[in-house]
Amino acid sequence: MKTTQAWGWLLAGVLAAGMNAVYYDGGVRWAHQAIDVAADRSASVFDRVLDRISAGADQVMARAQMVSASSETASCRFATALARVQSKIARSQAEVDIISARQQAQMDRIEAARARMEARMEAQAAHFRVATVSFPAVRINPDICPRIRVNVPRPPVVRIPAPVVHLELAGNGPV
Repeated sequence: MKTTQAWGWLLAGVLAAGMNAVYYDGGVRWAHQAIDVAADRSASVFDRVLDRISAGADQVMARAQMVSASSETASCRFATALARVQSKIARSQAEVDIISARQQAQMDRIEAARARMEARMEAQAAHFRVATVSFPAVRINPDICPRIRVNVPRPPVVRIPAPVVHLELAGNGPV
């Protein structure tokens, strides 16, 4: 009874190790694709939920600032006007923060998609195996290699006689 159970566990372990090796070598293509699809979907759902939570939190903060600014009683018109300007600035700052958070979330999603695409390309490139070819080293032995002789004809030499110059001097004086 115990030996049968031991053999069963051993068989399960060997089968699991074999499946793990096949999976990591890329042999189970459908499993890789299913995991990629699940990761993409969960990342997009997570990003949407995070966007909604951050937008809601920013809106709650903006409303809380407006309520606190309006609940303060001002003793003069200048203080009231100043409180209004401050609340408008706080609202516009909250809107800018919301927009920048959305843009940052979008950039993060794009970066994650780029990283996933690079990982897929690397995984696909890993499946292509190029056979290496080795060529024997070529050694040239100067003793075995014949010499090549080249005859270059010399151009004919043309002899030109030197010109003869005759000077006639008129008179006996120095020249």
